[in-house]
Amino acid sequence: MHEEQLAAACARILQTATRRNGIVVAYFRRQAEQEARLRSGFGRRYPDGIHLKISTRNRIREIGIRKVNGATTVSILRLFNVDFLKFVVIGIFLGIPFGWYFMNRWLASFAYRTSLDWWIFGLAATASVMVAILTISWQTWRAARSNPVESLRYE
Repeated sequence: MHEEQLAAACARILQTATRRNGIVVAYFRRQAEQEARLRSGFGRRYPDGIHLKISTRNRIREIGIRKVNGATTVSILRLFNVDFLKFVVIGIFLGIPFGWYFMNRWLASFAYRTSLDWWIFGLAATASVMVAILTISWQTWRAARSNPVESLRYE
């Protein structure tokens, strides 16, 4: 239902823009159509984020069980950070070669050429890891500091 309303709103905006400015409309129409296709593709695979809700609920239960069994907040934080950071590091190592290749191709098309240094990728990787650590730690800390009875009440 949301996707249909969003698509209708995009269509209305495009029609209004077409009447006002016909020069740029073709570009924006193509872009809006591509985004709508992408959105609908994700919408079919992941309806309403149900899988995320189930995963989060199970992780909160897991934290509750670990707390009842005597785990400290620090040990829970370490466990979850290591678990999630594995995927982040794998993504970084897979993404850096692709990023280097496509950025080199893109930068080669400019008249004034610049080199692509290694520290740019190192900075991006560090920022990604830091954001992941902060996000995971905050969410895990909130769940670990809550009363385990609340997460296990209906089990």
